[in-house]
Amino acid sequence: MRRCDPLDPPAVARLAGLSLVRRVVEVDGHRVAAEMHLLEAADRPPRPPVVFLHGVLTSSCLASELFDDPSRVSWISLSLPGHFGGGFAAGLSPDDIDASFYVRLIEAALEQLVGSQQVVLVGWSLGGFSALAVAATHPQRVAAVASLAGFAEPRFAGVVRVMSWMVRLPGAASLARVGLWLAVHLPRLYWFVALLTASNWRACLTDESKATINGVWQRYRCHDPASLSLVLATLPRLNVGDRVHRIRCPAWIGSGSHDPVVPVREARRIAAKIPGATLQVYQGAGHMFFCEWPGFRGHLAAWLQDHVGDLSS
Repeated sequence: MRRCDPLDPPAVARLAGLSLVRRVVEVDGHRVAAEMHLLEAADRPPRPPVVFLHGVLTSSCLASELFDDPSRVSWISLSLPGHFGGGFAAGLSPDDIDASFYVRLIEAALEQLVGSQQVVLVGWSLGGFSALAVAATHPQRVAAVASLAGFAEPRFAGVVRVMSWMVRLPGAASLARVGLWLAVHLPRLYWFVALLTASNWRACLTDESKATINGVWQRYRCHDPASLSLVLATLPRLNVGDRVHRIRCPAWIGSGSHDPVVPVREARRIAAKIPGATLQVYQGAGHMFFCEWPGFRGHLAAWLQDHVGDLSS
């Protein structure tokens, strides 16, 4: 792990030139990092900012991939528990990590950052789970929620299921941690693991997509492998399948038809449980929303326009 400053993280091309505010807040000894791009408009009431929650082994820099022009939207990107530039409190036990743990850290962080203001939650993968969990638990906080390849029950497949299984086995846990450490120093290894979550490799190997994944890897190098192992080991304990029916705000559920990590049937189950939810399935696509889901930004913008209003400046 290289030394990284959460208030001055490795540069990401698509964030270049944006006026960003970075903060690290503390919740019960845990740290949550926030990267914020908040706009003020004197001629209209404040609109809820989009709050992005990233996926496991990735980072908050992916928030910019939600928008055609990230400079025109108010957004906040939060680090998931155990990821750079936050961190776990000392002495955390795996038994302490469940759905309520994620909800508590995210809600408490938002309270410190925006007070009682409503937000639009958009989460990808583990972030999608987290967004749904917060929306089901704190309905007053969430004006709308979008889950991108997220889950409500721990129904994983592919490389994530294998990694989650390995870090829980005494004989394989050390090997898994070595693999996480090697991906810090071997970008091709990180790329290989990333592409195992995709279906359309060609879409992930365009110049734009490669620049995005490289930016994610630059920040992956700042993660603590021991914390990532703890996150992976506790994935099977995350379950809000019996609570998503409580979500009453507008909900957008996106999935790739050939997602090798979170199968599309999980997206269909979630959408069926949330009253009025919108389900969008991208044919032939996998888990990587930012490169495999054609038209995604336009679809999300149109849905937000219909249910929350125009969030751009």
